[in-house]
Amino acid sequence: MKRLTIGLLMLAVLMSMGSAEAAIQIDVKNHSFELPSLGSPPPWLVAEPDDWYVVGRGGTWNVGSHLEDGIPFAEAIPDGSQVAYSNGGMLAQTLDATILADMLYTLDVAVGFRQDIDPVVYQGFPPNWSVGLYSAGDGTLLASLDQTSVIIPIGYFEEVSLDFVVPDAAAYLGDDLQVRLYSSGLQTNFDNVRVTQYERSLDTNVVPEPASLIVWTLLGAACAAVVVIRRRRRVA
Repeated sequence: MKRLTIGLLMLAVLMSMGSAEAAIQIDVKNHSFELPSLGSPPPWLVAEPDDWYVVGRGGTWNVGSHLEDGIPFAEAIPDGSQVAYSNGGMLAQTLDATILADMLYTLDVAVGFRQDIDPVVYQGFPPNWSVGLYSAGDGTLLASLDQTSVIIPIGYFEEVSLDFVVPDAAAYLGDDLQVRLYSSGLQTNFDNVRVTQYERSLDTNVVPEPASLIVWTLLGAACAAVVVIRRRRRVA
């Protein structure tokens, strides 16, 4: 009886593994803007981050030991010692990933605001910002997230995440996937950019395949049989 119960449990685990969505981590080069390495300030050094291209005013900079004094952020940055910044520019990277139909893509980014910028002096702070997934071929916006969806406290980073399911007959199928980070002015910071591809949609309303229904039905019947056998033994 113990062997039968263990076997049923193993079967349930295997079924759960088989039905889970397979996640593929897409490589985002220099995902936390650590390159080029700028060394520890002072002074604060800035540069265009490796593997990203910048349009307008933006780059990477080393926050360094200033965190000890609560400047420019109230807590440690999400990853490493450098973050990207945008003072009205855009940072973008075209990934080595082809846009495929019926795939779910997720973009996760840490977005933050410095606490040492005076909004009286720099009017318009904090600025509007957005992160998004695009088709590198024709620049089609696939999905984006901005300040209207997430409130970010001054001095902190917040993890933001967006999902996008590719339609069957989209014109951009086969194009490379692109990430864009944007700020309308001084200053939005970005860190720890990650993109994940799932082999199928994370739709909880998906109807199980017939084969899966049969296996789960048989498993349920087997479990019921175990209960009946145990009851009979107790009566005997």
